[in-house]
Amino acid sequence: MTRANGRRAVATRSASDRADGRVKAFARRASRTGAAVLTAALVVLALGAAAGRWQVLPAQSVGDHVSFEAGSLVIVEPIDARLLDAGDEIYVQLDGADGGFRNVVSIVDSWERKIELNGRNGERHIVEMPPKAWRVSRVIPYAGIPLGILVGPIQSIALVVFGLGLIVSAEWKRSRAERNIDLDRALPAASPVTHDTPVTTG
Repeated sequence: MTRANGRRAVATRSASDRADGRVKAFARRASRTGAAVLTAALVVLALGAAAGRWQVLPAQSVGDHVSFEAGSLVIVEPIDARLLDAGDEIYVQLDGADGGFRNVVSIVDSWERKIELNGRNGERHIVEMPPKAWRVSRVIPYAGIPLGILVGPIQSIALVVFGLGLIVSAEWKRSRAERNIDLDRALPAASPVTHDTPVTTG
């Protein structure tokens, strides 16, 4: 191998190392950004739910004539039950059973908050609503299946902690990589020595 070939080999390795470094740096930035976005979204959802501004619920029990399927992820917002209208979709508990999503057929008595709901399998129910009803605001199809186990205050707190952990881990890796780069810069660059490099002896 000649001296020129040695220099070309070193230059090729340096270019490859720089490319690898750029890819790794991009991956670190992407992971930090993703963790930050996930954490921010979870914080917003958790704070909104804690303040009673909305709830995020998996659609497990869905009645007739509801516009979305079971397995969706649904955001519901509070509304005065007297303001409900026919065609609204709400989250409601019937006779102490688990909550479900039902379609409002008609308003029987708005002041008494009595409404008629579509049940399941063709059933209909006339119910007296509490002062606050939870009306469907947003629907994310199919997202309720993987996220159903993540809904709830304890799960939200755990996810926020997990997201913060991802950010801390990414920052720690970034700092360690920067320290390694500074160390490499501090070391003297080694000159390529090949078998035909002349060596002068004293």
